[in-house]
Amino acid sequence: MKTLFIAAAAALTLAAGSASAQTAPDASAASAAKLSADSQVTDLIANQKSRAILEKHVPIVVEYADMIPPGLSLKQLGDVEEARSMAGLTPEVLKAISDELAGL
Repeated sequence: MKTLFIAAAAALTLAAGSASAQTAPDASAASAAKLSADSQVTDLIANQKSRAILEKHVPIVVEYADMIPPGLSLKQLGDVEEARSMAGLTPEVLKAISDELAGL
C-alpha cells in the first residue's frame, strides 16, 4: 500500500503545480478562516477537529500526509485519480467530509 501511495504522491506533485501558482494567505488568515474542502490538507491535519474528520473518512491521507505536496487542498486531492482509488477520496466521501467540516 505504501508503494502505491508513493506513486500517487508523484502524481500529486504534478497537480500541486497549479496549486502552488496561487498566492498563499498568511498564517494568521489561514488560522482564522473556516476550514472546508478548499482548505489545504496541511491546515486540515493541523487542526485537531478537522484531523479527526479526515481520520474517520480517509485515514490514509492523514497517515501519509507528509507525501502530499504543500498547498494542495482536499478538493484538489480529490481530483487526482490515485487519491480517489487508493485513499477512497470519492466525491461522496468528499461531500461527507465537507458536511462535517461545515459543522465545526
